[in-house]
Amino acid sequence: MTATQRLIITAVLTLFLACAGGRPPLPDRAIEDGARSGATLFGAGEFAAALRTYRKALGEAQRFDLPELQARYRFNIGRIYYECAELDSALNFFLGSAALFAAAGRSNDAAVAGIFVALTRAYAGDTDSATAMLGPSAGRRDDATLATAQTIMALLRADPAAADCAADRAFKLLRRQKDAHGCGVIYYYRAMSSFMRRRHEETRHYLDSSLNCYRRSPERYRTWKTLLGRAIVEYCDGRIDEGDDYYRRAAHAAPDMVSFPAREIVRGCPPGWKP
Repeated sequence: MTATQRLIITAVLTLFLACAGGRPPLPDRAIEDGARSGATLFGAGEFAAALRTYRKALGEAQRFDLPELQARYRFNIGRIYYECAELDSALNFFLGSAALFAAAGRSNDAAVAGIFVALTRAYAGDTDSATAMLGPSAGRRDDATLATAQTIMALLRADPAAADCAADRAFKLLRRQKDAHGCGVIYYYRAMSSFMRRRHEETRHYLDSSLNCYRRSPERYRTWKTLLGRAIVEYCDGRIDEGDDYYRRAAHAAPDMVSFPAREIVRGCPPGWKP
């Protein structure tokens, strides 16, 4: 064997061993890295860009047959449609996510997806099945998410007392988790409960607390709802200029893809607004 042949064989063996013993980037790791920007976009209210990112990640997860990642990105896509009140699309993605998580043995993740299935059905008018899904016999849940969902269900039933009880449970858990965004959401729901009782000063207090929480969180996509709630309270009290100011701020803060109400509707002092 010549020196040249030995050199070639050595180079080939070196390359083979490097490939065999190396740790090439896994498809799921690459997909996760690419989709992290989707969470940032969603939190900032850039829903259209987040949707494109998550759809691309879902397509890659399907191409490489990664069911758990498919479940995650289906859930994320469902959240975008849910926030935009596109209920049929949201329900389709939440159902697919829940089924994939359950098949993978991810019971907690499947339960959270199930909570959003229930909420989506409730918004579509099927409150009976939604209530049953959120009942005590429905399986293991994320406690803070469940308590938040029960708050929403109580508000949809126009039961402010039950909403306050559920909100208190959720708030304690979210404060313990130092979840500023979650606390902002609960303050918003407490404001809705107060508004149902015509306690407008209390409503303002909770809405301002909601805004303060959102300012401490990187997730700002729900700020517009709190600002719009503030506009409604001002309009209902006949403070048109203040209402117009909050309405403009809400319009600027609203994510793309959401259906923002016309000023005339909000100025009419609606008796309530959806959570």
